[in-house]
Amino acid sequence: MIAIILIYNLLAYLTFPLLFPFFYFRRLLKGKPMPPFRKRLAWNLPPAPPPGRPAIWIHAVSVGEVQVVAPLVTELERHHPQFLIYLSTTTATGQATAAKTFGERVFLFYCPFDLLGAVGRTLRRIRPRHLIIAETEIWPNLLWLAKQHRLSVSIINGRISDQAYPRYRFIRPFMTPVLKLPDHYLVQSEEDATRFRDLGAPDERVHVIGNLKFDSLGQIRPDHHLADALRGLFGEGLSNLLLCGSTMEGEEEILARIFLSLRSMFPGLRLLVAPRHPERFNRAAEAFQAENTRVCLRSAWPDTPPSTPVDVIILDTMGELSSLYHTADVVFIGGTLVPTGGHNILEPAAAGKPILVGPSMENFRAILAQFQQQNAIIQVNDPDGLAAALTDLLQDRNRAREMGRRARETISRHRGATRRTIRRIIDDGAAVEP
Repeated sequence: MIAIILIYNLLAYLTFPLLFPFFYFRRLLKGKPMPPFRKRLAWNLPPAPPPGRPAIWIHAVSVGEVQVVAPLVTELERHHPQFLIYLSTTTATGQATAAKTFGERVFLFYCPFDLLGAVGRTLRRIRPRHLIIAETEIWPNLLWLAKQHRLSVSIINGRISDQAYPRYRFIRPFMTPVLKLPDHYLVQSEEDATRFRDLGAPDERVHVIGNLKFDSLGQIRPDHHLADALRGLFGEGLSNLLLCGSTMEGEEEILARIFLSLRSMFPGLRLLVAPRHPERFNRAAEAFQAENTRVCLRSAWPDTPPSTPVDVIILDTMGELSSLYHTADVVFIGGTLVPTGGHNILEPAAAGKPILVGPSMENFRAILAQFQQQNAIIQVNDPDGLAAALTDLLQDRNRAREMGRRARETISRHRGATRRTIRRIIDDGAAVEP
């Protein structure tokens, strides 16, 4: 293990100077923000816990992982209030979501770059008893130093995607010693368990717990005030609302054409579109404007409803999508008509809405299968299939409502992973006894 850490750090320190120009040119080309280098080098950390007060460090990369760990934080606060909770994210959107979700309930900070100095400074400041990592963040220095500090380390809601699995297998001789470091792998499915074991995680440390995302849905609250403002922009002609969540590059053009084809049959149809990445908000709006539809950005809503209602609203704000699924008649989840692996379908399911997805759902195969078994989702093969499925659901309201009911029941059937996760960590005697 020492040899691997030495080689890894030699490569890390040789390549680290390239990060700044990489992120700089990425900002120029794609509009993505620069990372906060000072914070990610652990020069701006939260205060240390007071003497005698134990701490837990939870790492959640971005928005989705923050939502996943929200019930975990609540359970720890309820049953183990002696612990201070430190929560790190990697992205700015993750920080914003965490700040909105938790407020001052946690100490929020950026996860350090995986450099010995930065990780070491963080561990010495926080002095946690346990490190909990959401999903799949395999950082050698973080895991190795955590064990040097005698922390118990848990990978929770673990999964390995179809895209990542071949890459990990290619470097399996390197991965195997690293994967022997965590104490627990609490994973979403049997397929994930098999993949972790194949890569070198010890069999006895890998346990199928289920998906914590089912439990996180209880944190969502409909925003009725925002929904009323949205309806005002769409005007009195609104009769059907199609919500397209987490759309990716190339999908807005497809949706614009489908919208035009459906509008002759459903003149009261309106669209609410939430692009996945902030740098694409304006490009998404342009795709609909190119088809001569009336488009409004959420950030540019007028104080009073316009005299001419809009056809399409682009949700160019963060953290509001989940609170608006209840307004939709039908939901399409983006990242599925283009080969990106798909996105989460659970939030609209919890709202009891009929859901459509395209062929690319590789990253959510287990969840998709659970919904397909209950006839609670429609998967189409292409844009023509999406247009046909939308036509059927908009014409048959009873079928749409029944699909939504089955989706909500599927959510209820698969809850409980948070309590199983806490129980497994507690039973192992790791983090929750001071």
